[in-house]
Amino acid sequence: MMGGSKLFHDTLIGFSARSANYSHVQCVLITASVECVRRIAKKELAAVLKQEFSSHGQHVFTPDTKEAVFTFKKVHDREEIAYDWEIDFPCSKWFMQPFLPGLKYLEEIWVFIVNGVIFKWIITTPNGERPLQITQPNMLTPMSKLRYDATIGCY
Repeated sequence: MMGGSKLFHDTLIGFSARSANYSHVQCVLITASVECVRRIAKKELAAVLKQEFSSHGQHVFTPDTKEAVFTFKKVHDREEIAYDWEIDFPCSKWFMQPFLPGLKYLEEIWVFIVNGVIFKWIITTPNGERPLQITQPNMLTPMSKLRYDATIGCY
């Protein structure tokens, strides 16, 4: 069960960064709690708390998350009900990363490539300012098409 796993993606990004001699922000697995979210919300802890499997930012808590403690309690209560079944379904893990203030102004682009072809790309915006936006790849231009043509003076 790796599809959509933030921790699996983080592992891949970490390997890629290290192979190119770059550093990568570390993730730390934790047991999420109301106290942890409260400390993040009060800016006592410069961190971001995330759930391994989630979407639309529902399970991401930063110093800028509105009503963070209330939202966390609601999410946590829902999870306890869902995982209270008598089956062996693994619960999602929670992890923490350092809060990097500059990133809250940037978007993140995820590109899904299947057999060397761009299948889909997703743009996410921090802090829930707008919902997760899923865009089809018809707007992407392959890098090979962006080559400068000196004979006509344009790309």
